[in-house]
Amino acid sequence: DNSFTPYDGQIKFSEEGLHMLRFKAVDPVNNWSPVQSFRIYVDLTRPVTQLSWAGDHHWNEGQLFVSPKANLAMVANDNLSGVSKVVWKNGEGKFHDYRAPMSFDKEGAYQFSFMAVDNVGNHETAQVQPFIVDGTAPKSDVSIQGNVHKMGGKIYTKLGAQLVLTAMDGSSGVKKIEMQVNGMGPQRYERPMVLDKKVSKVQFRAVDNVGNAEKWQDYVVHVATDATTTRLDPWLL
Repeated sequence: DNSFTPYDGQIKFSEEGLHMLRFKAVDPVNNWSPVQSFRIYVDLTRPVTQLSWAGDHHWNEGQLFVSPKANLAMVANDNLSGVSKVVWKNGEGKFHDYRAPMSFDKEGAYQFSFMAVDNVGNHETAQVQPFIVDGTAPKSDVSIQGNVHKMGGKIYTKLGAQLVLTAMDGSSGVKKIEMQVNGMGPQRYERPMVLDKKVSKVQFRAVDNVGNAEKWQDYVVHVATDATTTRLDPWLL
């Protein structure tokens, strides 16, 4: 609604929102063209991108750990001119156009940068998401609380001793320990197992927080239930 001013070759719009532009021309003998107009919406707002993981991922002590089998998807939103593209890069190098969910097979630390660009050239401030790809299974171990004796390649203990399972994982952390006893189906290990059978055949493994599972380990323990007897041989007197 401002007064007409001479056109100097460019018009700059510094405020976001809807603008009405009116214009007309005049020839050297002062003939004026009809006033024409059009509307223009100025978009100065940057788009916003969000990451989402499909698959196992876990925060541990402020670090994000992901499985090599997980897929990373990026979704950008722009309520004005719309999203033109999303770009990404890992560490040093140029930005690449994002086209489909991505996976990261190589173990290690990543510095993943990303941003969106809208249809009028507004660039999102580049975001950085560090994460660690964890493809290593945890390690579990077994011990007996009680007297243990090894003889003839077998492990013996007394009735009432307890079998204890532990596990370690230096990345995403241990999620659970699983066990199978004497062919029974897998169950979650919750507490030490009291040994009350003559023979206990135990299989066990650990699983971490991004789904890496250790191979099943085997452990067989025998419980000595027969009391030891002692007699005096009179012929030795």
